[in-house]
Amino acid sequence: MAKGLNGKTLMLFSADVRKVKELLANPFLQHLEPVKQHYVYAVGNDTFRLDYYSATNMLNSL
Repeated sequence: MAKGLNGKTLMLFSADVRKVKELLANPFLQHLEPVKQHYVYAVGNDTFRLDYYSATNMLNSL
């Protein structure tokens, strides 16, 4: 799975800052460029759905 994560940034859906810290500490993901550069962002706990409210919150946080 990690091989497919080849972007410059990782956005974590349905996640908060704690999940970002967990991902950054994961030894299996340390080789990924976004993890090395700390370009990992949580876009909110309500982003698991894509209704108007959730999409608006996600855009506001970006």
